[in-house]
Amino acid sequence: MSPLGRRLIEMFVAPPRSGQDRSSRGAARHSPPAVASPRPTAVAVIGARDAVTVTAAGVALVLAGRGPAVLGHVGGEIPPLRAPAIPAATRAATRLRERGHDAAAAGRLVHAAGTPTDVVRAIAAAGVPAAVAVSTPRDGEVDRLLRAQDAVLVAVASGDAGLGPLALAGLLALEVPAAVAPERPDPAAVALALAGLAVRGGWARGLRDALEAAR
Repeated sequence: MSPLGRRLIEMFVAPPRSGQDRSSRGAARHSPPAVASPRPTAVAVIGARDAVTVTAAGVALVLAGRGPAVLGHVGGEIPPLRAPAIPAATRAATRLRERGHDAAAAGRLVHAAGTPTDVVRAIAAAGVPAAVAVSTPRDGEVDRLLRAQDAVLVAVASGDAGLGPLALAGLLALEVPAAVAPERPDPAAVALALAGLAVRGGWARGLRDALEAAR
């Protein structure tokens, strides 16, 4: 198998499950159904490395409206901060740092980086909408993070739309609502999203549509 093929399998296909994972799945099937929320408030984004972070930034801004949102980074670092943070984002980042998290704020985004467990705890502590950019291959810890989200979106690179259905099939065992995100937007929209400032135009509509599809 080629290195590219192995990389795609690592990113999109579920790892072997332990007996404990199978038991928890069985228990989940017998749990009462959860009440659907109008829109997911914690969303993970997996997929192509060059599309994951910007897609997660766009999702976080869509979920946040005018307020702050957490952008978690698993397998990646906090990107350069290119805009002043709104006061609410600054306060949230300060609270997370006081709790020992690697956190910083820019625009409306509160960046938090670390292991899957670290990021889940940071989201819980922040108490605001969140999106997590997952830039590392799936394993048991990553899958526990994915299960803790309201939805999972799959980010695909331009020209690789055919990988979306493969990724969705690999997520079925997690029993988490999932959908394919729109492709990476133009460079200006990318810059605005990564700065935590705005998500705009057709890309914003596409992200909202994907979130609705993942309900």
